[in-house]
Amino acid sequence: MWLSPTHEKKNVHYIIVPNIESSPFKQSDERPFFLRIFSSEPVEMVELPQTIRQEYSSKWGAHTSGGRRVFDNGKENQFWCRNPQYFLNITKPTHLKLILRKKGSRRVRGVPIGLTITKAHPPTKPPAATIIGKGKDRGKVTLPSTLPGKGNYAATLKQTIKKEQGSDNIPDFEPPALDDRLERKLQILPNEWYEETTYKSDDVAAHYAFYQPTTGPFIVVPSMSKDDVNADFTLTIYSSQFVEVV
Repeated sequence: MWLSPTHEKKNVHYIIVPNIESSPFKQSDERPFFLRIFSSEPVEMVELPQTIRQEYSSKWGAHTSGGRRVFDNGKENQFWCRNPQYFLNITKPTHLKLILRKKGSRRVRGVPIGLTITKAHPPTKPPAATIIGKGKDRGKVTLPSTLPGKGNYAATLKQTIKKEQGSDNIPDFEPPALDDRLERKLQILPNEWYEETTYKSDDVAAHYAFYQPTTGPFIVVPSMSKDDVNADFTLTIYSSQFVEVV
């Protein structure tokens, strides 16, 4: 193959991903391999760190099978909030891939599965977060996660800390610790942000995204296309940075 160091007048890098055809592949079944590269010009190659993987097992049961958020006929599902919910928090720009799978002998046919990702509600009594400044004492300023009626965390930061001249950067911050003040998502309002997979497969649903810390924190809601159907599932989260999940 022919590779160029630039594309559309911009420098580019390439990623090589060795893989095997069989699937699924257990982590315990590791196999050694050799990768040899022959090139007409010197090349630089570095092995990237392992993708961070977290897996959670649960089930849709009598009280946790709420069905998809909006039915095919466009009607909103009032029982969607019963589905299991996962609070996900990031502190650095992060690439995420979420994979939802039905599992076990209780697999249900003819009922597709999917994922909804939306912003978490700020707690009724928000914990404190810390802005990290540039002074000798790091200019630490404590403020709540949100200001009343002022929207998301990014908006709070922009109102609290002056922008650097000619820059739109938001300062580094220490996010609030997760605790028992987390609240479930009961509904997604018309003006709220969310992303959702299609409900096409009975067995698997996947979602890829790149998020900034100020976009979150998030609520991840796995669901089936119908309510009151029992099934086991696993939610696997692959990430380029550590993510906190509750």
